[in-house]
Amino acid sequence: MPSKQGSVAAKFDKAKVSLLVHHPFWATLMLRLGSVETDKVKTFGINGREIAYNPEYLKTLTQEQIVGSIVHMISHCMLMHP
Repeated sequence: MPSKQGSVAAKFDKAKVSLLVHHPFWATLMLRLGSVETDKVKTFGINGREIAYNPEYLKTLTQEQIVGSIVHMISHCMLMHP
């Protein structure tokens, strides 16, 4: 079984942990959403149930940028903005 450490999914998970530790308000909202790795979105997307992210795009981001992108996606749901 391949190691998740160093993978794109691990990078996304690390950003989620950072939200849990440093931004509990956003983390509470994030925990209600799933996540999916897909090439069907160019960057990030959300359908109200899952945050979708493109693994190739995610590789280019810093940890802080990923956290910011997750918060941005959560904001779409929170503000009921498609």
